[in-house]
Amino acid sequence: MAQLNGFAIVISWLGADHTYVTSSDGYVWPCWGRSSGGRMISSGNGSSAQANCLSQTDSHAGIIYGVTGVCHQTANRILWPSRTTVSSSSGYWASTLLYGVYGTMGVPQLLEWEARKERCSSVSGDRQIAAALPASIRAATEKAVAPQPAAEREFLDKIDTLYAPYVKTMTIAKLTEMKPVDFLAKELDLIADYKLGADKNPEQISSLQHIQSDALKEKANLAMALNNRTINGEEYASKVNDLFGTMLNQFSKTIDRETYVKLLDIKPGVTFSIVDPKIMAKMHK
Repeated sequence: MAQLNGFAIVISWLGADHTYVTSSDGYVWPCWGRSSGGRMISSGNGSSAQANCLSQTDSHAGIIYGVTGVCHQTANRILWPSRTTVSSSSGYWASTLLYGVYGTMGVPQLLEWEARKERCSSVSGDRQIAAALPASIRAATEKAVAPQPAAEREFLDKIDTLYAPYVKTMTIAKLTEMKPVDFLAKELDLIADYKLGADKNPEQISSLQHIQSDALKEKANLAMALNNRTINGEEYASKVNDLFGTMLNQFSKTIDRETYVKLLDIKPGVTFSIVDPKIMAKMHK
C-alpha cells in the first residue's frame, strides 16, 4: 500500500497555505496550484489508485473551485483512502467555515461526493510501475511528520456519521427540503467539540452558526451571480474574500481570543484570502 502525503506551501500574497498531495509511488496531484516545494504536513497509508480515481478530473476531485471548496477540500478528498487531511495547513480550519471538510455544503454536493466514493470503492492497489518523484518532493517526504492525533481520526469518523443518515435516505425531494447551510452548521458544531472539548460554549457556537449562515447565504448569491455571468471570476474571488474577512471579524467579536485561536488556529485580526483570484479568472474566462 502506498503512502499518501499532504503538502502545504506558504502563499504570501494570499496569507494562507496552498495544499497538494503526492503518493510514494509517484503520483502528484496539484489541487489547483503548485505541486512542488513546501513542507509535508500529513501522511498515511492508502491505495494510490483509489486516490487517483477520487482526484479525477485534473486533480480537482469534483470540487468547483471557490464555490464548493478550495485546495484544502480538494486535497482532503484525494487523501480519503488514508483517512488523513491537510488540517495543519495555515487557514484550513477557517476555510471549513465556508466549505466544510470535504466540500459537502448541501445535498447536491454530498450526493456528488458519495457517488464519487462509491465509484472509486472498487479501485484498489497502487501504481503497477512506480514513477520517480521530483527531488524536492522526495526530500520532503523523508522528513517525519507528527502522526495524526487519535482525536482527529475520531472527528473524521463523526463527520462520516453526520452524513450517513442523509446518504441512506436521499431522494429528489430532499434536494428541496434541505437548506444548503445546514450541513456546515453541523460540521461547525463537531469542529467545536473536537477543538474546544469541555470549553465549548453551546450558546457561543450557536451565535457563530448564525454568522456562518448569513455568510453562506451571501456566498450562494455570489455563486449565482457568477453562474449568470453578472460578475466575473476575479470579482467573485474578491467579494468572497471580503465576505470571509467580515465573517472572521464577527467571530472575533463573539468569542474570546483564546477560544478563537483554539477553534481556528489563527489569531484574531489576522487577515488572509481563501479564494485565489488568479485561479478564478482562469476557470471563468
